[in-house]
Amino acid sequence: MFPFYKRIAQKILRSTDYTRLITGLFFALILTANQSLADGARPRFAEALPTEAVHPFLESFRTQGLQGDYSFKFLLEHLPRRGKTMRYGGTLWGSWNESGPVSRFAIDPGVTDQESGRPAAREWIVQNGGQQQAWAREGTDGTFEPIDATALMEPLFEGVLYRPFDLLMPFIYWDDYEYEGPKAIGTRLAYQFLMKPPAGLDLPQVHAVRLSLDSEYRALMRIEILDTSGEALTRFEVESFKKVQGQYIVKRITLGEQTSGERTRFRVTAAVLNLELPMQIFDAEKNIKAPEFAPEKFTEL
Repeated sequence: MFPFYKRIAQKILRSTDYTRLITGLFFALILTANQSLADGARPRFAEALPTEAVHPFLESFRTQGLQGDYSFKFLLEHLPRRGKTMRYGGTLWGSWNESGPVSRFAIDPGVTDQESGRPAAREWIVQNGGQQQAWAREGTDGTFEPIDATALMEPLFEGVLYRPFDLLMPFIYWDDYEYEGPKAIGTRLAYQFLMKPPAGLDLPQVHAVRLSLDSEYRALMRIEILDTSGEALTRFEVESFKKVQGQYIVKRITLGEQTSGERTRFRVTAAVLNLELPMQIFDAEKNIKAPEFAPEKFTEL
């Protein structure tokens, strides 16, 4: 996450309240941003991390976050190489429980393009942290069912690239990793970490995952899923951010499939922060409807 103005960030990092962390897609959605980023200032050089600083740097990324619950309105925009852009509306709720960050996604594939043959509305509950789990249901009245390992790499629904794996991002917690050093990404400098799947994980499509983290602000910049030759199969990039209700959030993230050239963009259209959400909405066994908030509560992006 891009931290708050540097002076404020240092104060917050010393606060015990800052231990609420945002993982999975949270790492890219909620963040604190340094004013120098908004002003266009860029670090000019990044030295390689010394060995003793590598793990603390990664851990500081894993434990960054923001106080308060939140809800976003968003669009998933699928951009095929040929054909028109398809748009799917949705809502995201985010909070924290004893296991770590937790989120709930609701997507209505017919919200913006009323065409026949669209899949039904769907919902997902995603538990991040040290023990990730995910559940899904069709419609808004069904029962949430666990997503097993074989379905982790399947699209959320036909017509998008995002998969449960991309929401969970379990690789953030993988213990086996290599620090690859600094690399320029656009106008920023990143430290890169090659995350290796644990033994016994049955994900043949995932040989390794490369995380690129901003060298100065410990912000997620890019995620690449690699094949056995080290080539990127998919690339997840944070593209823009916005200040909302006194805090910075990411406005746009794009997931691209390198072989086909197709992309699916996650674009936040409105946000409300500093909420206190009922934790029952993240309990897959309760099947409780998530709250809706009046439009005036949201800040349009």
